[in-house]
Amino acid sequence: MAAVTTQKCSVRRTILRRVATLVDQLIQVNEAADRTRVQMLAAGVSDANIKLAVDKILAAGGPLTGTDGSTALAEADELAIVNQLVNMLNGTQATTTIYTAADTRVGWQYLAE
Repeated sequence: MAAVTTQKCSVRRTILRRVATLVDQLIQVNEAADRTRVQMLAAGVSDANIKLAVDKILAAGGPLTGTDGSTALAEADELAIVNQLVNMLNGTQATTTIYTAADTRVGWQYLAE
């Protein structure tokens, strides 16, 4: 599939709003991980167990497969948040349950409405 180079402003706007939503979701995942870390520290949980718990929370927003071969906590039929962002901005051909990659890749040249 050829890379998207031209795009209507209205289409680009829709895609970029989706990017903003995904970034907000990543921030929420990070905040949840930090709240859990603080609570576990206060409860006297070991560093190793804190790491395990926080890594599971962070995996929900990260790539589908971790370096240890584990699967992220994303829904089985949808890409993790980071993967969605990479696909949208780099134009890879993976799909999400919402759009196909052709619909979500950002083109940075003008196309008439």
